[in-house]
Amino acid sequence: MRFLKAHRRRRFAAIAASLLLAALVAGELLARTVLGLGDPPLSIAHPSIEYLFRPNQDVMRFGNRFFINEYGMRSESFPQTKNVGELRVLVFGDSVVNGGNLTDQEELATTLLARHLAQDPGRTVHVGNVSAGSWGPGNWLAYAREFGFLGASGFLCVRRLGDLSTVAGVARDERPTQWASR
Repeated sequence: MRFLKAHRRRRFAAIAASLLLAALVAGELLARTVLGLGDPPLSIAHPSIEYLFRPNQDVMRFGNRFFINEYGMRSESFPQTKNVGELRVLVFGDSVVNGGNLTDQEELATTLLARHLAQDPGRTVHVGNVSAGSWGPGNWLAYAREFGFLGASGFLCVRRLGDLSTVAGVARDERPTQWASR
């Protein structure tokens, strides 16, 4: 009789563990496929820029395409040197310009700008989205020093007053956030 009760307990525990494991696997699959949580855009640390998106990514997040070109920009790829007659604009910004995970690549302000500028027949246009969350003038300057302006015909800087406090390119022990801890 005791053997039968112990056997039933072990069987119940095995069934409960199997059901829990199945629920966890189903939840993971649901989160990855239906909710779009399985393929996040990745960032990398950089000594002068602080951080930027890892180059050459084409991921889906929350059902939205998130493309990062070879220069770490949230823009379609384009050659390093500009062709004759090509219009090339770089737009520097923070999360507003970047759009974040909830904005599809086709809905970005920079994609819409490129589409608008390319309405002239025969004109080749590239608009570079040089941005990441919380980036400010220091990050932009460090990016320009690292990659240059890639032959841009012009550039735009989109900023908020809060961005003025970002200090990329300043030695870590000289940053305002470090002063309070001295």
